[in-house]
Amino acid sequence: MNVMTEAPTDPAQDAGGSARRRPLHLESILVPLDLSETSRAALRYAVPLALQFGARLTLLYVSEPPTPAGSTPSAHPHGQAALTRLAELYDEEVAPEIKAETMVRHGCIYDQILSAAREVQAGLIVTTTHGRTGLRHLLMGSTAECIVHGAPCAVLVVRESAENPETP
Repeated sequence: MNVMTEAPTDPAQDAGGSARRRPLHLESILVPLDLSETSRAALRYAVPLALQFGARLTLLYVSEPPTPAGSTPSAHPHGQAALTRLAELYDEEVAPEIKAETMVRHGCIYDQILSAAREVQAGLIVTTTHGRTGLRHLLMGSTAECIVHGAPCAVLVVRESAENPETP
């Protein structure tokens, strides 16, 4: 996986007219996970980036508020079960030399992701999208879209069908 290691050209020019470049510093990467195989793809993108930049990873799971009466409740784990699953994902996917932490929050998913990004001073959020369109998108909304619009940092959105970043 090739990653640009310099920030985009600074609009300010030096005295000779050439553009200055600033090194890209990436110290903290937030990876929101819903514990599905789809969200695991985000982790597979975040790990090589964390290794390349020496960044700290934060694996975040947000449990949704209870569903209204009569609707199907979420099948995702809560509390300690989510922490246990995040620890398993860490053991399976994250290189031992990467500094990482896990976090479980409760509430509106994108609000909690944005709050966590500010809290850990993330330089990048790596998230996935199911790529829903049309009526399904209108009815379900897009968490990834809300993250992109509200993020205090850069966002890398990995589509559900994305290839493994380490595959040639």
